Amino acid sequence: MTQALAGFAAAALGAATLLAAALPAHAQWAVDYTVRYEAAGQQVGQPGEPRGPDTLVSEKVTWRVQQEVRGTLNYTQKLRGAVARNMPDKNNEQRYDSWISRSGRAGNPAWMKIDAEEVMDSAARLAKADAEGAVELNRQRAGKLGRIEHLRTRITLAGEGPGAAKLNDPFVQIDRVDGKLHFEPPAIDFDPAQVRYTVQKVTRMDKPAAADEWDSGDAKAQRTTAVLSLPLLPVQVFDMPRDAQSLEATRTVDVPGPTGGKATMTIALRRAGAAPAAATDAAAAAATAVAAAPTAAPAARPAAASDPCAPKNAAPATTAADAGAAVGGAALGGGHGRIVGTTVGGFLGALGGKKDKPARGDCPAPAR
Repeated sequence: MTQALAGFAAAALGAATLLAAALPAHAQWAVDYTVRYEAAGQQVGQPGEPRGPDTLVSEKVTWRVQQEVRGTLNYTQKLRGAVARNMPDKNNEQRYDSWISRSGRAGNPAWMKIDAEEVMDSAARLAKADAEGAVELNRQRAGKLGRIEHLRTRITLAGEGPGAAKLNDPFVQIDRVDGKLHFEPPAIDFDPAQVRYTVQKVTRMDKPAAADEWDSGDAKAQRTTAVLSLPLLPVQVFDMPRDAQSLEATRTVDVPGPTGGKATMTIALRRAGAAPAAATDAAAAAATAVAAAPTAAPAARPAAASDPCAPKNAAPATTAADAGAAVGGAALGGGHGRIVGTTVGGFLGALGGKKDKPARGDCPAPAR
């Protein structure tokens, strides 16, 4: 028994040394972060609504999403006083220990898995088009005007691997008087090169296709060019004993945005050089992700410590409409496929459509 305990202690010490070595020398706090997001739902269109030149007869969209991200946040930039909004005695540097994880465009590499699907069944009465591209579209519709076209589409997204996501620049604040931890969940971007999508479709005139009938069978998986991200989550407040060197907590929250759903987050906070209270899969996965990730691009120059709400670098925007138009025009086809494509492509956009990160709930909105 004594030898077994000694072996266990040695292993624990080795793990602690590894975790400490993974922290940059100037980081004072680190968080091993895991978030699992699940959503499912449906939306029904109203008969009579216009779909471009066409008139909607029926429409039903269903979706499901399962995502998981695991990574480590290293807090490297010290702030003076409180960073969260509406804090008492906000300039008191002895009361508040506030930090930002400044990673710049490179982000903090993380392990990611995504499994998502959207299916749309739509029927529309075709009419003559008169917008851009109408000549070619009307040629395709010869003999079909006034008839009902049924279109079913399915988009699936899948991806998994270390370094397939990155965590960007949240803050953490410890209130030593009230014993509270303010934790901002990070913005999470997925590497589009590691996310595959497939599109299947079936188009029939006057009556829908059979339940399992598709014009093209298992479509070849393609890499998406849309920039995908996990929906932003609000700042979370946890009870934290005064002078604690670590904290572990799990919480489930409602997710804002068109897909809705719930996210379960787990945080394991620790001071630099200290091992977490218990070995977790999240910590091990984060260490693997850091080791496996490619060399990061040079980080952007940090904002001044007095301006924790300074905007962060962002990649060029890719909107839901852009993704939808590409999918609808190139893959869906059919009489009203281009129009439906924008709606179906919104599935990509709801999970992404990357733009500049909006002002945090604890930061003032930018002047307009």
